Amino acid sequence: MKVYYNDTDNFACAWLANLMRDGLIPPGEIDERPIEEVSADDVRGFGQRHWFAGIGGWPLALRLAGWPDDRPVDTGSCPCQSFSCAGSRKGVADERHLWPQLRRIVAECRPATIFGEQVTSRLGREWLAGVRADLEALGYAVGAADLCAAGVGAPHIRQRLYFVAYAPGERLFRKERANKTGVPPGMFGKGFESAWREYHGRRIGIEPGAFPMAHGIPADLGLGEPELRRMARSARANQAGRLKGYGNSIVPALAATFVRAFMGEERMTTGNNGRGNLFRDYDLEELEHFAEVQYGETQPNAAHASAYWLLDECLHELARKKGLASGDRLASLAEIFGFDRTRLELAATIRNMHADMESLTGMTLQEALGRKNEPEAISDGNGHVPPCSGDRLPGVGAALPPSANSDGDQDGGPAAEQAETGYEDGAADVKGLRLLSEVSPRPVEWLWDGYVAMGEVTIGEGHPGTNKSTLLYDLAARLTRGRDMPCVPARTGGPLSGGVLILVGEDSISKTVRSRLAAAGADLGRVAVLDDVAIPDDLHALRKAIHEVGARLVVIDTLNDFLNCNVLGNQQVRRALRPLRQLAEETNVAIVLLRHLVKIASGHSLLRGGGSVGITAMARSQLKLYRHPDDPNLRVLLQDKSTLGPLSPSLMFEVVPVGNDACRLEWHGPCSLTVEDLERKGKGSPTLEAAEKFLLDKLADGPKEAERLVEQARGLCSKRTLDEAKRNLGIKTVREGNGKDHKAFWSL
Repeated sequence: MKVYYNDTDNFACAWLANLMRDGLIPPGEIDERPIEEVSADDVRGFGQRHWFAGIGGWPLALRLAGWPDDRPVDTGSCPCQSFSCAGSRKGVADERHLWPQLRRIVAECRPATIFGEQVTSRLGREWLAGVRADLEALGYAVGAADLCAAGVGAPHIRQRLYFVAYAPGERLFRKERANKTGVPPGMFGKGFESAWREYHGRRIGIEPGAFPMAHGIPADLGLGEPELRRMARSARANQAGRLKGYGNSIVPALAATFVRAFMGEERMTTGNNGRGNLFRDYDLEELEHFAEVQYGETQPNAAHASAYWLLDECLHELARKKGLASGDRLASLAEIFGFDRTRLELAATIRNMHADMESLTGMTLQEALGRKNEPEAISDGNGHVPPCSGDRLPGVGAALPPSANSDGDQDGGPAAEQAETGYEDGAADVKGLRLLSEVSPRPVEWLWDGYVAMGEVTIGEGHPGTNKSTLLYDLAARLTRGRDMPCVPARTGGPLSGGVLILVGEDSISKTVRSRLAAAGADLGRVAVLDDVAIPDDLHALRKAIHEVGARLVVIDTLNDFLNCNVLGNQQVRRALRPLRQLAEETNVAIVLLRHLVKIASGHSLLRGGGSVGITAMARSQLKLYRHPDDPNLRVLLQDKSTLGPLSPSLMFEVVPVGNDACRLEWHGPCSLTVEDLERKGKGSPTLEAAEKFLLDKLADGPKEAERLVEQARGLCSKRTLDEAKRNLGIKTVREGNGKDHKAFWSL
């Protein structure tokens, strides 16, 4: 398999060549061009592609983890200087923000698996949120973990965010295990304190000043991996280059641990015929922790069948390590952990009926049991499984399929026929099934024509300081006074009038919310606030408040303050918001969710709101607020999504102070600005123009050595700006020599 390495640093590329020569990383081709100059066609023929390869940390980590050299993969730890607390902290405004370029390659080449890493900082987490949104928009599943180098024995903390993305079909089943990071329990926590105590305050075996930069590559680090020591020795001749190389690398041992976790999860998809094989390498403490977590996953009304299969697999290995007799295994485990024995018996039934977990992919619990009833059919309504009775399924009046019922009719007969159809006599009704001919049509009713619909969920989003809340207070004031909504034709039959309910999470109710509503002219007797509810847990309280206030508008400011689930979890978010959407429809109330935009302006504009893409998917209208590019007092409201009709025009309004830290809005009507206009970055700069002039002057009389040009331009511009100028001018790179003696020349 062909392997591709890309890095713009000459020393790092020479280092990569030496590592290939020594057989430490897979042999391949080294490309010194900036990623901006690389097209998908240039790299489509390579099975493995390592972007920002540095001194080979990712390819070494893959080998340490046991990743085959002939298995396709892309890696890319994008430059961290603009996201690090020790760097410029410019974020996406920095010219070294190169994720959009890597995303371009990923979108066109569609690698099966992608590994990457970024600094653990506020900006780094925001970067990862944008990357995750981009990758999920491309159809990838994404997982991440916040890991520490000391956990693998390194004498420094080196906290980093590691992520993996895999394409649909690459893995048949994904189950996060035992903790929120998605890595195996105890995987990186062991050894942290002891490693730190052992090395803290001691002089380690590398040059003075290298400690802040070292990424686990140097020799004498005590990691016990011969490859790590050999990598360090291959660059001893150049101390400055070594220090730069350390700064260009990751911690291979830590990255390898993350890759092993991914591969371990992947092995869980392959199934096995023996009991306990998946958990054979787990110690007793890890097994007990995983069993408790996995038991919580087996809620009858929500779980997939694979959750039960996995629980029984874990419990079997746990019983073996504890020396429990096979006949008393379930009773003993139920007593030890306080588990419901009936649920453990159900898990064992699933394991008996299905030889491997792969066969359960996508199955509900009832489907795995050979039934087509809804999952609620096996529950007693409190999340518990009723006891079994003879050869009957728990709580269901149908016999087990012949494969699991020793008394079944193996050659057919009533039991087999019933198992095949999945229904008892008279039980063929499908819950929730309706013919569209029986559904009465309903026209869309608008609170604000074209922008906010009644009985639906709308998203309002923008960066902090764009007056999202103030805009909604203006609409609330109009509703409570029965006034027309701004910039739209008068409503047939007169303007709506009604109450408003506001869920307040960030602002002070007495200092901010009340004063802004009063400045907008609201009837404060028709506005109520609610600040102690969770979604979806307390929707009954929300429903009661809507009726008591006579609310026609509910504002949730902000959604993250009230959503009682992981806002990045797509399935969790959809499950939490579905009842809220149903509440909007049943009460015919317009519900507006406010949230912030992420700072990483990458990917499609619809995906730039904080949290999962499931939030965007649930909304029928998505509104965005921006500052006007030419006037700091103006705001631009535009509609980025509408499933109820065509997109409505962008609108402008002015924020006018009225004293006491309050303000009101003056509407200026439609405008022609688009998302692209408001998020477009400025092109060209005096520094870039100076870099272009520098290159034209230097190369006017012929090719020049690239390294010398970079050195000469150091006081004029950054290396990245010089590369951009080189690209703009169409300057070519010509290479002479091989290995560490090679040189690169630039020519017009």
